[in-house]
Amino acid sequence: MKENSDFPFEQNDEEAFLVEKFENMLSNGSLLFFDVDEFENLIEYYSIRNNIDTAFTVINMAKNQHPTSAAFMLKEAELLAFSNKPVEALKTIEKLELIEGQNPEIFITKASIFSQQGRYNQAIKTLKDALLFEDSDKESIYMSLSFEYQNINRIDKAIRFLKSVLEINPSNEDALYELSYCFDITDKPDEAIEFFNQFINSYPYNYHAWYNLGNAYTNLKKYHQALDSYEFAILINEYFSSAYFNKANILARLERYNEAVEVYLKCLDLEGGGAITQFYLAECYYNVENYQKAIEYYKLSSKADPKYAEAWMGIGLSLDNLDQLPEAITYMEKAVALDDKHVDNLLTLADSYDRAGDKEKAREYYFLAVDADDNEVDAFIEASDFFIDNNAIDDAIEVLVDGVRRNPSLAEIQYKLAATYFEIAEPTKGISLLHQALDLAPELSHLIFDYFADAEKFQEIIDLVDIYKNR
Repeated sequence: MKENSDFPFEQNDEEAFLVEKFENMLSNGSLLFFDVDEFENLIEYYSIRNNIDTAFTVINMAKNQHPTSAAFMLKEAELLAFSNKPVEALKTIEKLELIEGQNPEIFITKASIFSQQGRYNQAIKTLKDALLFEDSDKESIYMSLSFEYQNINRIDKAIRFLKSVLEINPSNEDALYELSYCFDITDKPDEAIEFFNQFINSYPYNYHAWYNLGNAYTNLKKYHQALDSYEFAILINEYFSSAYFNKANILARLERYNEAVEVYLKCLDLEGGGAITQFYLAECYYNVENYQKAIEYYKLSSKADPKYAEAWMGIGLSLDNLDQLPEAITYMEKAVALDDKHVDNLLTLADSYDRAGDKEKAREYYFLAVDADDNEVDAFIEASDFFIDNNAIDDAIEVLVDGVRRNPSLAEIQYKLAATYFEIAEPTKGISLLHQALDLAPELSHLIFDYFADAEKFQEIIDLVDIYKNR
């Protein structure tokens, strides 16, 4: 089944006439003759437009008018598979095998049906059978084999067949990107760098190879080499928006925000806009404290994707930095409404309400933050600090006790709870919790002094910490 978005009939008068002729025949209830090529064109026309019922109608007519042509049974099997009817598709292809068993296309279609059923090993065997034919499309079959080996998690085999594809056709960009993906999921960036460098030595003007080399360097945090790779890709193809985007990302990581802005703007010129690119551009403006420009692009990002919570939060943070806290909270509320499990956003909104003087709303969002994720230490620490600062010690202890219960492996919470007990003059409970925290993570013992300002005045605390340090 051909899957693309080309519509040749819209630009070809002869083929447009063919479609009109066929549809007039259907509406009139008449019967006209079409040759094999015409039927194949009609099947392709309706298939790529996902007009499956009409495509089956064409196939049935074609089989009636050309009963000796096996091509239409193959088209039928492909269409049945595409329609998620693998059992019927397999029956059709097996009938066709009895008629025309020496056609490699039959094996390829049969393999795709096996794959659709999750029978990946049978798909692999069938594809290898297809390779035995002299006129088989080895490039396509190797590509299919790479996908099937990925399906059974034999990435080493997938890589081998992708390399075979590129030996046949070095311009096969799908194979290059699949190869990069395979290196990535097997965490082999060094192998990826070695392969793409060797490939580029033979094909220095393949900008897709330069781009994937840049991605491999990025995975190893070799950002300057990655920048060079993306720049070579851009030199070869000045309209390669993906290379501009990744180059800008690297510049932003290196905190070269003004340079990143220029590259993101170029990317937007090529892409015509996009929520992610506009968001990243806004982030750069935010980081150089150009909050008005940041707001402009955060708003464009949220317009492109109204459900993009981070864009709405970006507007709120920028307005906050412009001393427009009430309006900022409105946008922060929007972000939290879109993603009520994003702990950082919940904490930001809670802090904003605290600074705005609405302690009840702040309290509500601090509780929501600690409920959102058992593993977010900051939520438990910041919430407890808020309650302590507002003389709500019981709430602070409730939050910390709940945090220890929900995730006893987070020593930071146990240190904070110990410090809180010392603060409220319950040293017995404090020492008990400090023991637990030190047992769990003695390397974090400095936290008891960070969380409890008077810790150095308590000899018992100092002695206990020294015991663990000297173990």
